[in-house]
Amino acid sequence: MANHLTMDKVQAIQQLRASGRSQRQVAALLQVDRKAVRRHWQPSQSSGTTASLGSDDSKGTEAPLGSEDVAAPPANVAESPASPGPAIEARGRSRCEAFRTLIESMCEHGLSAQRIYQDLVADHGFTGRYWSVRRFVRRLRARHELPFRRMEVLPGAEAQVDFGMGAR
Repeated sequence: MANHLTMDKVQAIQQLRASGRSQRQVAALLQVDRKAVRRHWQPSQSSGTTASLGSDDSKGTEAPLGSEDVAAPPANVAESPASPGPAIEARGRSRCEAFRTLIESMCEHGLSAQRIYQDLVADHGFTGRYWSVRRFVRRLRARHELPFRRMEVLPGAEAQVDFGMGAR
């Protein structure tokens, strides 16, 4: 049963969720896959600090869940630049938000997310990652429909030719 998490990891996932950690942080702290964390992300079924063992008609044996204190993250996880530390002030806020008007104008000019990221880093001192710019641009483009531009030309100025397969 290598594809199942041990009970202590499941309980740790639920305790870390209750303490306000994100799924990514929990996965990094426990060194498990994010999909496994997502499977066990629902709140604990028991309302107290004990877990019932056995069936409902048993004698009510109660087992303690363990330490109520949430373990501190390992030093190597909290210091890595890829994973945010526990002292996140603006959770869920993108670093791109400060550059919203600039990014919107670049999107209107038809620039790609990669080009926008390169311009932000080179010209405006952006410290975020490319992937955050890509997600931000994708959300912006989802809100705005592509404009329909009708091209008006004088009669005879342009012609359209359709090449098709016809009889010889």
